[in-house]
Amino acid sequence: MKFSHAHILSCVLSEIARMEKTLGSGQRLRILDTGCGHGGLIADALLALDEYFEGRGVEIYGFEVQEHGAGRQRYWDDLNETLYSRFPDSDWSDRIRVASSSEDWPFDDGFFDLVMSNQVLEHVEGLEGFFAQQSRVLKPGGLAIHHFPTVESLVDPHSGVPFGHWSRSDVCRGRNLRVFSRLGIGKYENYRVRRGHSIDQFVDEFVDYLRQFTFFRTLHTVESLSKSAGFATFARYNVALARRWVDEAEDVWPYCGRNEDTWFARVLSRFASVTLVCEK
Repeated sequence: MKFSHAHILSCVLSEIARMEKTLGSGQRLRILDTGCGHGGLIADALLALDEYFEGRGVEIYGFEVQEHGAGRQRYWDDLNETLYSRFPDSDWSDRIRVASSSEDWPFDDGFFDLVMSNQVLEHVEGLEGFFAQQSRVLKPGGLAIHHFPTVESLVDPHSGVPFGHWSRSDVCRGRNLRVFSRLGIGKYENYRVRRGHSIDQFVDEFVDYLRQFTFFRTLHTVESLSKSAGFATFARYNVALARRWVDEAEDVWPYCGRNEDTWFARVLSRFASVTLVCEK
């Protein structure tokens, strides 16, 4: 299981106590993975959460936008390999839904108890609309857990290049990517070995990718946009994430306590993704 998946699912378990207050006895728990990609987090969630929600049941849905993940040529083939082959008893043709980024999320109002995402918010251009849709599909008392990098990060998490996401022009961005790649810093070597990329190909790909598909913001800005959509918003479980790194722990378990740790999240944002909890 990916380290970030284990962390997010641990956050989900940590919020069970609050969620139980809004769920009827025996009611199934509905979770949406927004920006679900090829379904990796969904698959891990199905395996990890069943034992904790035994007797209640969990339904996990996925949503991807056409312009990003779902627009890839092999998207449905890769999704099939991740989900359909491993969990054939679920109707994934209904559980995984795709829409344009300009359209409403293809789910009914108040359909979900919880929304989660991993490394998604930095790819959303219209974050105000994102939070409005999140509010619409969540039940009263529902919540969302988002794990994402901010513009404060010293390293672009996509290319692995320091300051790669700070440049505002393609020329400066390309120069930065090329210099660090030649120094052996970043993900170029991996792309060279696995995909046969030259430095020019690597630079061109990430210049284009960062321009088209990334919209980094400060942690404060994301918090403010979430609060403007009516959510009580907290940086939470970031200290727990750091402890997980120290212990090199990849298991899923409920974290102790639900205390806000904004002060630590602001420090952590320089080096890694941070976690926000939005309560409706």
